[in-house]
Amino acid sequence: MINTKHLKPIFCLSFLLFLIAGCVTTIPANDTSNPTLSFYVVGPTIGINTVASTNPNIALASFDCPTGTDLAGQTQVGFVTSIANDTVRFKVVGSDRGGVQSLRITVLHNQVNNIRIENTAGIEPQIIPGPNSVTIVATFTRPKTSQTLVFDVVGAGATLAFNGTVTDFSNNDSAVPPVNSGSPTIRIVDIARCNN
Repeated sequence: MINTKHLKPIFCLSFLLFLIAGCVTTIPANDTSNPTLSFYVVGPTIGINTVASTNPNIALASFDCPTGTDLAGQTQVGFVTSIANDTVRFKVVGSDRGGVQSLRITVLHNQVNNIRIENTAGIEPQIIPGPNSVTIVATFTRPKTSQTLVFDVVGAGATLAFNGTVTDFSNNDSAVPPVNSGSPTIRIVDIARCNN
């Protein structure tokens, strides 16, 4: 008899690996579908946590204070992890059946490093520093079903905010948070917020 309780994590990991790897594809003649964009926080003690996505089929991580904190179970404005004095790794995955043409991510913090495209060799993201932000732009010439941008943020303080856009080869796009949504950014909050 097959133990099915182990199948869900295996399926989820396989799906994430598929998204990260991407496949070379052909641009459809009449592509009107928007690409998807997903943000993940990655760490050795927290695993992979989806903190934002335009794909409604991807479950988001809990924004609750973790067990063992003073405010355990209380919902916060963003994903809770240790960011104040630590390095936090992010993976941003853009996906589209007709190929991802560009990713544009703005991090509202100026200590962003180790920026790279994980699944396409030879692509150097453009880094545009601002007074209190870093914008990362990656443009692709070969259509692949997904592209993965990875970067680290160092010593973010109490709150880290970011936003992004993905565009496909037919100029369809998606944004996180959605354009004109009233929410200008996505937030990650330091675990200290969960203690009195």
